[in-house]
Amino acid sequence: MRLSGRDSGKTSLSPIDPEELLMNLKLTTGKAAEFCDISRRQLCYWTDKGIVETVEGEDEEYGEEGTRRVYDFSALTRVLLIKQLLEQGRGLKRATREVESYLQQREDEELEADADRRTREDILQRLTARLEELAASRAHIIPGHDPLVLARYPALTAATSGQVHRVDLPRLR
Repeated sequence: MRLSGRDSGKTSLSPIDPEELLMNLKLTTGKAAEFCDISRRQLCYWTDKGIVETVEGEDEEYGEEGTRRVYDFSALTRVLLIKQLLEQGRGLKRATREVESYLQQREDEELEADADRRTREDILQRLTARLEELAASRAHIIPGHDPLVLARYPALTAATSGQVHRVDLPRLR
């Protein structure tokens, strides 16, 4: 959290982005095990087996340079998902495969949603550019959601009534 002072001697708070906070979260083995409610030994075993990865990827609790294993939000998520499946009676191998599949599916869906969002933004930008090109000025571009426009001007067709109206034609009323 960042505090910034002002000339008046008061401090003001800046908003904290919870997503950014979580993405920057890093816990050592003991804290990560406690957070996930599993034993430290179990977490180390999963890490040694390559089921869970550490941020630094160290093989020892204390590596050659004295570093510790550190788990980020992604690793903690994986641990908690595996733990759920183990509690439902799945074996470790099966739980790991299911979590891998689940996380891959989520990643694919997020990529698809992001691509859809970029496509929509691209289409909107192209349509906006075309509208600006066709209009004499920006003042001639009227939001279609304006209820007065929908009430005062004729629809392009009966099917587009309430969506596309002709403002280049005389008013209805």
